[in-house]
Amino acid sequence: MRPPCEIIVKMYLPRLRRLVAQELIERYKLTQEEAAQTLGLTQAAISKYVSDTKFRENDASFEDIAKNLARSIVLSNISAKDVVLELCKSCFALREGSFICREHKRILPQIGDECTICTEIRTVDSMQVSERTNVLSNLDRALNLLENSENFSVLMPELRVNLAMGISDAKDVSDIAGIPGRIVLVRGQPKAVERPAFNVSHHIALVLLTIMQYDPNKRAVMNVRYDEEIKRACYELNFTLSEFNRENVPKDITDIDTWGITSAISTIDTVPDCISDIGAFGIEPCMYIIGNDAEDVVRKALDVADNLSLFND
Repeated sequence: MRPPCEIIVKMYLPRLRRLVAQELIERYKLTQEEAAQTLGLTQAAISKYVSDTKFRENDASFEDIAKNLARSIVLSNISAKDVVLELCKSCFALREGSFICREHKRILPQIGDECTICTEIRTVDSMQVSERTNVLSNLDRALNLLENSENFSVLMPELRVNLAMGISDAKDVSDIAGIPGRIVLVRGQPKAVERPAFNVSHHIALVLLTIMQYDPNKRAVMNVRYDEEIKRACYELNFTLSEFNRENVPKDITDIDTWGITSAISTIDTVPDCISDIGAFGIEPCMYIIGNDAEDVVRKALDVADNLSLFND
C-alpha cells in the first residue's frame, strides 16, 4: 500500500516549496516574512526551505514549475485557490511518466513498467469533477431564477423548500447536490441560505435517487406546498400528476418516502411532473416537482406559481 501520494508528500511538495520560496526571495526580492505570508507558511518553514540543501540537485521539471508559480504569484497576483490548482495540475503531470511516476515504480516494482494508474485516475476524475461542477452551476442558475421571481412565495411550505440535482449515474446521497439550510423567504422573496453543495440533504436526496431508478433522465426535484389549488394549477398546465397516501403504508415499511414515491410512479407507470404527498396527522402535505435538471424544475414551479397568482387575481 504505497501509492504515488506518498512520494508527493515526502518529496514533491517540500522540493517545490523550497524552489518557489527561493524564487520569491532571490528573484523577486521578497523577504522571508513576505514569502511565508504569500505561500501560507511560517517564516521558520521558509527559512528551513531556503537553507536546506537536501534537494539541491538540478531538476528542470521542478525548476520550470517553481519559476512559473513564483512569476504568477508576484506578477499576476493569482489567488490561493489558483495556486493550489496549479500545484495539483503540475503534480498530475509529473505523475504521468515523469519524476513521480519513475520514483513510484522504483519503490514499488510490483506494479510493473506499464503502469497507467495515474492516467486512468486523471481521466475518470476529470469527467466526474466536470459533471459535478456542471450540476452545481445548474443549481446556481436555477436559484437565480427562483430568487428573482415575483410569485414563488405562494408555493413555500412551512418546512421550507429544498432543491436537489444529481450527477447522471448517481448511486448514493453523496452524488446529489442540494441547498444547505434550504430555501427560505426573506421579506417575501425566496432566498437560499447557502450556495449549492453535494451531500447536504439526506431526505430529498433519497427521494431523487428513488425517482432516478425509474427514469435516470429525471435528475432534479424540489419540494413545495401542496393543496387543491396547486393541484388544479398543475392540471391546467398539463402536468402529469400522481400522489401517495401515508394511510396506505404497509406495516412493515420503515422508509415511507421511498415507498410513497415508488407507489406514485407505479400507479401511472411513469415518472410524472409532480408527485403529491397528501400528508397525515402532524405531517405537512407537500408536492415534489420533478424535471430533467434544476432549471427545468424551477421553471415548472414558477409556471405553477404564476398560474396561482393569475387565478387569485
